[in-house]
Amino acid sequence: MTHESKILSGLNDAQKEAVSHGPGPLLVLAGPGSGKTRVLTHRVAWLVTSGLARPEEILAVTFTNKAAVEMKQRIQNLLGGTGGVRAQTFHSACLYVLRRDSAKIGIDPKFTVVDEEARRELLVKVAKEFRLDPPDAAAAGKAISFAKNCLVGPDEFPKWAAEKTGEGSLLSQKMAEVVSGCGDAVPEVYAAYQEMLKKVNGLDFDDLLFEAVRLFRERPDVARKWAEIWKWVLVDEYQDTNRAQYEWLQLLVKKRRNVTAVGDPDQSIYGWRAADVENILRFKEHFPEAKVVALEKNYRSVPAVTSLADRLIQNNTRREKKTLIPVRPDGGEAQCLSFTNERAEAEFLAEKISALRGGQGLSWSDFAVLYRVNALSRTYEEALAKRGVPYVVVGSVGFWGRREIKDVLAHLRVVVNPRDVVSLRRVCLLQPGVGEATAAQVAALVLAGRPAAEVLSDVAGKPGIGKKARSSLIRLAKTLEVLETGIREKKPAAELCMYAAESTGYMAKLAKDRSEEGQERVANVGALVSAAAEIDASGGVAELLERAALASGDSDDGGGKDAVRLMTLHKAKGLEFHTVFLVAAEEGYLPHYQSSYGPALEEERRLCFVGATRAKDCLFVTWCRERTNWGRTAWNRPSRFLKEMGFEVNSYLETRRLSGTRWTDRIAAEL
Repeated sequence: MTHESKILSGLNDAQKEAVSHGPGPLLVLAGPGSGKTRVLTHRVAWLVTSGLARPEEILAVTFTNKAAVEMKQRIQNLLGGTGGVRAQTFHSACLYVLRRDSAKIGIDPKFTVVDEEARRELLVKVAKEFRLDPPDAAAAGKAISFAKNCLVGPDEFPKWAAEKTGEGSLLSQKMAEVVSGCGDAVPEVYAAYQEMLKKVNGLDFDDLLFEAVRLFRERPDVARKWAEIWKWVLVDEYQDTNRAQYEWLQLLVKKRRNVTAVGDPDQSIYGWRAADVENILRFKEHFPEAKVVALEKNYRSVPAVTSLADRLIQNNTRREKKTLIPVRPDGGEAQCLSFTNERAEAEFLAEKISALRGGQGLSWSDFAVLYRVNALSRTYEEALAKRGVPYVVVGSVGFWGRREIKDVLAHLRVVVNPRDVVSLRRVCLLQPGVGEATAAQVAALVLAGRPAAEVLSDVAGKPGIGKKARSSLIRLAKTLEVLETGIREKKPAAELCMYAAESTGYMAKLAKDRSEEGQERVANVGALVSAAAEIDASGGVAELLERAALASGDSDDGGGKDAVRLMTLHKAKGLEFHTVFLVAAEEGYLPHYQSSYGPALEEERRLCFVGATRAKDCLFVTWCRERTNWGRTAWNRPSRFLKEMGFEVNSYLETRRLSGTRWTDRIAAEL
């Protein structure tokens, strides 16, 4: 058997058809549990083994860092090494291009990637000039982010917002939601924020896409150069692309048109961040010669789950017609249960999880509780804790976003980008005796063009500076000088991280905290040094800082902990569990009260579809007659999605007793 044949071995007919497609555009419509990642990685391997592409000519784009790592590993397993295949997120790919060519549009290639925390800090500072408080600054930030993802700058913003209002599309609905909380100051705040980014030589995450598109538009020769480098482009989760991502791809594949888009319109759920489902629905309009392959076989869920999910999504009008075909035999269960209130609902799921785990030999991590909004989690957390059931709330701060990691890396950022006053302020405030006024004074002088170490030494000698602050500033100045020399001499990033943490007294300060949390922070710095050592094998400080910035928004998924997962429906995308509890299926929550009509309602239905199809064997959909929010108890109606799934929602009450616990619950239906 040839290596090419081995790549196709074990695939079903539709998967083989997609994997072995030759040159030209390809759209793979991949339903949940249909093996889309397998198709994507096998296609990369097939392109290489068939001789159509060299590894370094392939760019595979994903939406998350975790997915990129998984894709690289799978490709490596298939090919015995990635061999130069670049598998990364949109933001990483655009950053890679900008680091090499941004000077051609007037951007210093040594710019800092401004992470979300630093972005918020800059926005608050800018908003103060317009007498906006932090909540208004946050609202303006959302509007600015939305606009950038739609390739709208500050000058075009007023006209764009006016034209979009009342357009009737999902994008216009989501834009209206975002802009409504901002008042009329957004264009001015937007312009001032961009000016601030320019001063500190920074680009935020949205700028990476925005400026990469501008680069390709204004310099077609650069776009052609990269099209010759990446002759084959594959995109995962194409249904979640926004205007900026779509435009960048169009410019990249314009000449060769060797693009593979893999996705599912039925799982497009990110309209709130400007994702446009029309990008995948109109793929054939953009690429009339495209081949379309539908992956309809579902290998994940039992028929009871796939049938109700399929019935649900058939109610959407803007979709590609396809059906979920279960491969697994009958078994498992899908139920809809209703309760008097959220306490009874939470008590039920805690007891049910305990019973199923003990009766079927499952792990705690085989269970997930999914809800529409984070505010719903408290009741379920309390019920699980009361029963001694371990749980993890997915979405907490991931490794690269932890305070101690950002504190240490801020020292390196100041050296790499001398105008990064956000990081400079951070390291100043870490020093004993140094307050906001002194940090602001240092930042202002650095923005005026003076080296940070020189400024720190000068400020330390000024009248009015306390003894402790003087000593701290002098020590910090020395640290930055040593780091600058180390980076210039290309010393290992691990060594420089350790020096930054120890020379300033930061590690000693952490070590004084003997609590479990304090010792965990010490261990995290140790893990940072280990991560830097791994990166040293292929890169250095620059790569370490880029990886940290791009991953700072990643959330903690619980890792390998054996614990029940609690998360929003959005966070559940791409995951699967033996048993899923889809809770609070009530009008106002699911669908959300802001999205109960028009295209936004169709996205809510897709969100419910995503939640249901996370279940492999058991699905429990629950709703409550009454639920307390903001201290008020309100009567609820069952979600319209329940009937669309095929449940007969009845109105009678039944009292149950399980394990000595009594509650009143309403049984809606069982499959």
